Amino acid sequence: MRTFKKNIKKNRALSKKDKRNKSKKSKKKGKIKRKNRRVFKDSNNDGVTELTNANFEVETNGKVAMIEFYAPWCGHCNAFKSTYHELGTRFVKSDIIIGAMDATVNNTPDYYNVIGYPTLILKTTSGTIIPYNGNRDLNSLTEFINEHSQKN
Repeated sequence: MRTFKKNIKKNRALSKKDKRNKSKKSKKKGKIKRKNRRVFKDSNNDGVTELTNANFEVETNGKVAMIEFYAPWCGHCNAFKSTYHELGTRFVKSDIIIGAMDATVNNTPDYYNVIGYPTLILKTTSGTIIPYNGNRDLNSLTEFINEHSQKN
């Protein structure tokens, strides 16, 4: 009989602890951080301008702009991020805009025909849209941008 009473007391003690832990866990649930969120700093720091629905036309009209349409959850986009930031630093002092738009949060213009991620498109000063389908390394991207920006 004694062992039975001891077990009941232990079970009650455990249930009280569980209740406390549950209340602590429920408070923590409200503070979920997004790990995959791709945050761009000010465009002056690394050369990559964060494009949104609000600033897309202002930032790209009448300028040569290399635009990346990405998704934060995309593995290819995350792997390409460091190369794209290096590209941005390479063109910081030029008139060429290196921009990135989160296509899952913002509405991409229909005429860009964004189907997959990352999609790279060069927009010339005249408004011509040239999709980039080459290698995703720094030298190939730089060569492509320089080649098409000198034509216009």
